[in-house]
Amino acid sequence: MELAVVEARKMTPDTLLDQLEKAWANARGQRAFPRRADIDPAVLRSALPYAALIDVVPGERADFRYRLLGQRLIEGFGQNITGRLHSAFADKNLASWPLYEAYKRCVATGTPQDIDHEFRNRNQTPVRMRARVWPLSDDGKTVTGLFGGGMFFAAALKA
Repeated sequence: MELAVVEARKMTPDTLLDQLEKAWANARGQRAFPRRADIDPAVLRSALPYAALIDVVPGERADFRYRLLGQRLIEGFGQNITGRLHSAFADKNLASWPLYEAYKRCVATGTPQDIDHEFRNRNQTPVRMRARVWPLSDDGKTVTGLFGGGMFFAAALKA
């Protein structure tokens, strides 16, 4: 248990995103995009609690299903949204959904997208999320999933 505490202290958003970027690049190899199955949890090690796999759900308005969420992301969101669609818990009162917009950009451009967003999680706790998503593809051409990760911090939201 002591090792986990030491690793957690060393983990910063920058080191986390660098570690996830390397895992994605290694899984990709020479291809444009890796497949979801190419992401090796053993390679993620200390980043695994901060990592996510997200399916693209095509449709008139694309949606995103959270296939796998690390424990730190579950804690940050204030609920376990594994298996749920993003549209099922996104705040409908917001003019835009920054996570959703970043996911859509990643699908449309095939490029990683950074996320820096403040919101109230399910427990109404003000949080700031620093994250990034990378594209995944079953056929090497069409983005069919996202690999991502991030960290949550306490935030002081404006009223």
